[in-house]
This record gives sequence, C-alpha cells and structure tokens, in this order.
Amino acid sequence: MSSIKVNCGKIDISNNDKICIISGPCQLESEQHAMDMAGKIKEITSKFGLGFIYKTSFDKANRTSLKGKRGAGLEASLPVFDKIKKELNVPILTDIHNAEQCAIVSKHVDVLQIPAFLCRQTDLLIAAAKTNKIINVKNDNLLQHNCEKKFHVSPFIEMNCSYFFRILKPADKISVIIDQYQLNEKILYASQDGKRKDFTTSELIKSYLKHPLMTFKIIAAIHFEAFKLWTKGIKFIQKKLKIRNNISFEN
Repeated sequence: MSSIKVNCGKIDISNNDKICIISGPCQLESEQHAMDMAGKIKEITSKFGLGFIYKTSFDKANRTSLKGKRGAGLEASLPVFDKIKKELNVPILTDIHNAEQCAIVSKHVDVLQIPAFLCRQTDLLIAAAKTNKIINVKNDNLLQHNCEKKFHVSPFIEMNCSYFFRILKPADKISVIIDQYQLNEKILYASQDGKRKDFTTSELIKSYLKHPLMTFKIIAAIHFEAFKLWTKGIKFIQKKLKIRNNISFEN
C-alpha cells in the first residue's frame, strides 16, 4: 500500500517521513501564553528534528460545566494565530464548530480540525473541505465515561476513588481501558483486548476447549496476587459499605 503524503507548510507528513508532533494547550488562554507554549515546543521538536504543528482552540465548546473556561474566543484568537505563524514560522491547527467559521478561520490557520462529536455533521465537513485546507477529522470511535466508586471491589483500595473508562467501539476488535484514581492520582491501570468471533456452535466449542478452566484460573490468580500484597504488608480494608438495594447504578 502506497504512503499518502500531506504537505503542511515546510512539513511533509507521511508514513515514510519523520514523525510530526501536533501539540499545544487545550484552549488559547492569552497571546503571551500561546507564544510561550508554541516557542518552547518548537525548540524541543527542532532539537530532535521533528515536524511540529501548534494545536490550540479558540473555543472549547464541549465543556461539561457552564462555568468552565472555553478559551479567548474567535475574534481575539485570530491575531494570535497570525503572530505565531509570522514570528515563529509554525503551522497552526484549531477546532471549528460550524460551517460559518470555516471560511473565516481558514485564512489564519493551516489545519482545520473537526471535533469528534461533530464528525458526522455533513454541512460542516463540506464547508471545511471547500477551504482547501488540511482537514483533521477526529472520530467518535472511542467511548468515554467516568464515575465514582460505588461498591467494594479490592480489599486493598479505599472507597474514595473514581474510574475513567475508555472503550473502542466494537468492530473486528474491541479494546477496554480502565484507569482508577484516588485523590486525583492514578493508582491502577487495566486493559483488555478482544477479537470478534462468529457466534456459532463450533466457535463456542473451540472456546470451551481452549479455556476449559479459565474461570478457576482467574479466581486463583486474583487470590494469589491478593495474598502477595497481604504478605508485603499492604493494608487490608474491611468492607464497610452496606447494600441498600439491588441496583448498581443511580443517577
């Protein structure tokens, strides 16, 4: 399969070229902050001979709280984009959120990015394509969710924890990643990958013959690892939470 090459200013992006880093703060906070960030990242990438595209958003319109900061705004950000390009000679990537913004923003940046939650908005995609700029479409194949710990699982971890789940939408493969946090510090990482199989009698038999004692093996492994933690002096936490009802999810 031939490698497709994309030219972004003086940067060649392809499977055969050096890696290109797309990096920058989530939102544009101020002109000075943007210049400092872009300058420092350029210094680091230049040191290693890597391509660099500065990414920042003038408006993060997907905040989970109305009180959350969203960025400097469109009008205030466009001159900053121009200054970074002129003084640092660095290509710019930024998000766009509606069709009207495409023509306006494209005059000041090199790459237009379509946020994941907008990747199926036909009018937005068409308007972005008409600018003849490079388009980076973020996909929505990754499902994400976070929640507080509601029930006792491990006898070595307190209840004051939260989970962050990431699930790749099932296709030929599925991937599940779980991060566990305690007081904003990651304390546990777990992942599992699976491959799609036809749900047939023959496949079920193959699976059973391949893993006849898998359940017992997993149970034994969990208790063995728990025993090792106990022998190392890790604090054993007694279950204190009483089950109030028979549901495991509440709004």
